[in-house]
Amino acid sequence: QFCETIRKHLGIPCLVDTGIALGHVGSKTYRFGGDQLARVDSNITSWKEIHGWFDYEDLYRDLVARIPDGGTFVEVGCWLGKSLAAFHAFAKEAGKVIQLHAVDTFCGEPANPDQASILNAHGGSVEKHFRENMVALGTPVSVYPFDSLAGAHHMRDSWVDAVFLDADHREAAVRADI
Repeated sequence: QFCETIRKHLGIPCLVDTGIALGHVGSKTYRFGGDQLARVDSNITSWKEIHGWFDYEDLYRDLVARIPDGGTFVEVGCWLGKSLAAFHAFAKEAGKVIQLHAVDTFCGEPANPDQASILNAHGGSVEKHFRENMVALGTPVSVYPFDSLAGAHHMRDSWVDAVFLDADHREAAVRADI
């Protein structure tokens, strides 16, 4: 917001050295580093602009190839939707329509400093922002704002082709997810 305010009100260009780690958290969150700009506003045009973690593109592309057209994919642990939006984009590239389901408490991990600042800026839950991201990118998804056990209860009679677990990474929680 600082750079936007400077440009808008004073007409002064604002320059940023992208070779250094720089961040800002507010109504928008920006993370600069090398070639990355991550945003947490919903004026996005690509899954790549969503804040979050996604280093398993090959796996998601493989899942898209394996899941039949009209199939179902569930992601447990979605944060702001980066990986789920990427999955949808890959399915579109492959000419497939795959039903998407998101299971997440949307409360993140408040002890994680990167998540804590975003959670604080969004009142302790990023569910609304997740939904805004999905709408902005045209990603149709059924949202289950629960932990995995409650989410499974809501989907107990559903057939799924693949489930990706990426919620609470502690051993007991992963066992519960499974």
